[in-house]
Amino acid sequence: MSQLERPDNLDRLADSTRNLVVVLIETGLRSGDACSLPFDPIVNDSVGWPCLHYFNSKVRTEQMIPLSPPAVKAIRAQQENVRRRWTQASPWLFPKERANPDAALPLAVDTLRDRLSSWQKAIDLRDEAGRPVRVTAHQFRHTFGTRLINAGVPQHLVQQLLGHRSPQMTAVYAHIHDSTLRRAFDDYQQSRVNIVGEVLGYEPEAPTAGAEWVKHNLARVRDSLPNGYCGRPPQQDCPHPNACLTCPDFQTTPKFLLVHRQQRDNTRILIATAEANGQFRLAANHRKVAASLDRIIPALEALEGGQEAGGAC
Repeated sequence: MSQLERPDNLDRLADSTRNLVVVLIETGLRSGDACSLPFDPIVNDSVGWPCLHYFNSKVRTEQMIPLSPPAVKAIRAQQENVRRRWTQASPWLFPKERANPDAALPLAVDTLRDRLSSWQKAIDLRDEAGRPVRVTAHQFRHTFGTRLINAGVPQHLVQQLLGHRSPQMTAVYAHIHDSTLRRAFDDYQQSRVNIVGEVLGYEPEAPTAGAEWVKHNLARVRDSLPNGYCGRPPQQDCPHPNACLTCPDFQTTPKFLLVHRQQRDNTRILIATAEANGQFRLAANHRKVAASLDRIIPALEALEGGQEAGGAC
């Protein structure tokens, strides 16, 4: 996948095919559903995050999934491609490109398959052993599902995102993930030391090994925040580590008011200290945090007051 996702390799595809490949990789759609996307499939959620509205042909239902920024960029670029090529409005985001003057037909899955094969041959795609390999569009879907599981997304949510009929279909990704993680966990357990440098013993076949694995998984609560929630889709990496209060995707509630008030007081001290030490850039960064807190706290106080009034009624 790292070879396929390299920008220079993607750039060797024609624009429309490149955009389609990015959409497939970023959404996990079946190739038939992606080829049949309507011209404008993007709908914004309540906070303005773009979502993909499409028809899942396998289970015959409309679905909505959150989109990554690369997917949104590819869809917008494809819309421009279609507008330039066809003078009349197209019902499809990916129309058939030949013998289709009125854009009435969507791109055929067979055409996509042939283009993928030719492209992978052109970029000399190889596996970890250096052997030539070919990847189908459906394998992008498997990669998408595996990445979700690896990111800690609950299996029932992965099932919903992939549009699987049953949890058994999604369980394949979880089984692969658990087996891989367990091997890595056993290796890690055998290379630990405590705070005084003593090597800690561990035997993968011991009766307690399974209990240690369960304990480890129970402790793996990732991406939790002490002062709110991240509004980014779970499959997306965070571009603002340790900067939640300056991130547009940050969300919070009145339950965190005390934390915010304490941080505002601490931030004011940090600003004064940085200015006294001549660290003006650091002080400016702290001011951004303080400005966010000065907006967040009154808004939360108003919400809290409204909730208390409602409770009294």
